[in-house]
Amino acid sequence: MIHQETFNAFVDGIKKIHTVHDSDNNFWTESIEKYVKTNDKDFYIYPNIPNFIIPVIRENFALKCEEEILLFRDHSFWNSKNQGFVITDSGFTDAPYDHIPRHYYWKDISHVEFAMYSLYVYDKNSVKCFEISENDLSKNIDGLLYFWADVMNSMINTQKQKSHDEIYEEYNTQYGKLIEQGKESEALQVALDYRRIEKKQIFHQE
Repeated sequence: MIHQETFNAFVDGIKKIHTVHDSDNNFWTESIEKYVKTNDKDFYIYPNIPNFIIPVIRENFALKCEEEILLFRDHSFWNSKNQGFVITDSGFTDAPYDHIPRHYYWKDISHVEFAMYSLYVYDKNSVKCFEISENDLSKNIDGLLYFWADVMNSMINTQKQKSHDEIYEEYNTQYGKLIEQGKESEALQVALDYRRIEKKQIFHQE
């Protein structure tokens, strides 16, 4: 794993409870993971991605060995896993019919937008660089793509550049909670991690 916070945003996002509706206008409240599941054929989602296909996906999509594969959609004719797209903690990787992987990293993506039954991925220059169709993620449930956009934008936000004050507040809050829970050794580790990142030394409890 390369980006723990981005990984957490994905896992938390698919567990988040949403209100969704179908084409008959029936409403119910569930999480994405309730309806979007690994089918062991052409769709795989964390944590139910079999270990034996992970090396195949890594090789075919030229992924780094540290990347955590979160979702894989196979577009190949014989389910050979050399076409389609992968979502990892680092970003999207697309391998279309020419089998040449194209990488789109979260840090280089501006946002994901839901429009016209698809998700559109935009780079920092607001150029549309990638499209995910309704059939790839929605399981034919109207409105589900909107919630997928929410998940992906949350992942993007974890890799946006934060100010020194934002970083300090984030670490200081975590440090304070651990102290309150009596977890001094873990709190010390948070303080040391912060020193390495920001080279600041002072923590205080509110």
